Amino acid sequence: MPATNRGQHPDIDTEGNVVWDAWLVSDPRERDFNRQLADPAERANFMARVEAFQGAQPGYVQESVGGMQWPGTAFEGFNEYLAEVRRAREVHAAIEGGEVYVDDADVDRMDLPTFDRHFDAAGRPRPGVIYKSTRGIKLDSGTDPASQREARRRS
Repeated sequence: MPATNRGQHPDIDTEGNVVWDAWLVSDPRERDFNRQLADPAERANFMARVEAFQGAQPGYVQESVGGMQWPGTAFEGFNEYLAEVRRAREVHAAIEGGEVYVDDADVDRMDLPTFDRHFDAAGRPRPGVIYKSTRGIKLDSGTDPASQREARRRS
């Protein structure tokens, strides 16, 4: 049976050694992101998810972030991209006469009190809430769960 690192921390290789980039990049989320982009297949998958995510955004948001580039590392640029999408969504909601823009991914992250604040008992958006179903298109950094736990402990 071939050696596997399934179930192991992503900074440990199959021989039990610390992976070289763990010494260079202190943020585990950034390490995972960089590893994802280094693998051509994972990079292509990630870019396809970015394209699908951006394509599901309202036209105003697409126009606001389309073609932009952000300085810094790829991880910093990705986080700036997500922040710019959030800002453009707020502007879009205001243009549409709402106060907040919500999509499926936002609903997935909501706790029950937040959901109740944005939706009525029948699940319809409350006044001021602009809701758009993205058919479950989610975009995240692809950070390994072990690295997410480590990042939360450090915060």
